[in-house]
Amino acid sequence: MEHLEDDLGALRELRRVVAPGGSLLVTVPAYQWLWSGHDEINHHHRRYTRYSLQRVAEQAGSEQVRTTYFNTLLLPVAILLRLMDRLSRKTTESSVDLRVPPGPMNWMLERPLALEAAVIGRGGRLPVGLSLLAVFR
Repeated sequence: MEHLEDDLGALRELRRVVAPGGSLLVTVPAYQWLWSGHDEINHHHRRYTRYSLQRVAEQAGSEQVRTTYFNTLLLPVAILLRLMDRLSRKTTESSVDLRVPPGPMNWMLERPLALEAAVIGRGGRLPVGLSLLAVFR
């Protein structure tokens, strides 16, 4: 949804095509204040909060069933990197690394996500994070 200019129109269409009684699971980047060159390179139009995502979903005629932030444990690192980027005043394609990290580093970065997935899978809800997960009906 963050890649589309008309997120409301997209949610209306998704609501139309979801089977009766079905659910829609959405993940989006969180917090507009975290906007960075990463968003620009990925052609994002916006980032969301729990409230802003709920509002657009309700306008589309969907009911929010569940929301949680995720990518919580890496949030402090992301904040620090974005602050450093803003202070350097040079957000360019070369300052945003979109490559998959080397195997061992990728494994280490996946561990917090696996832990969070286990918490969310058991019905837990994380209060903050780089991303937001929502289920709508």
